[in-house]
Amino acid sequence: MEICADLLHAAEGGARKTQLVYRANLNFSIIGRYLSVLTKNGLLDADPPLYVATEKGKEFLQVFGEYEKEHGEIEKHAVKLENGKEELENMLVLE
Repeated sequence: MEICADLLHAAEGGARKTQLVYRANLNFSIIGRYLSVLTKNGLLDADPPLYVATEKGKEFLQVFGEYEKEHGEIEKHAVKLENGKEELENMLVLE
């Protein structure tokens, strides 16, 4: 999902394949698969030589951004819970 989001960000204003490779920090050997998936799902419009994020692609980016934010918050809470658990376990000495 992150690679797809990176490619969609890179293609928001329109970009050539080479530009997408550099902007999304990918290589030519794998970008074709992602471009194919994105175009087949209607997230990216291929109008050679340009690729442009569609409205559906922009919606994906919005939902993905919300997901990343929520996921980050959950991870913070999980770490806090784990630290609390460790602190409680350290208070109990089992022999």
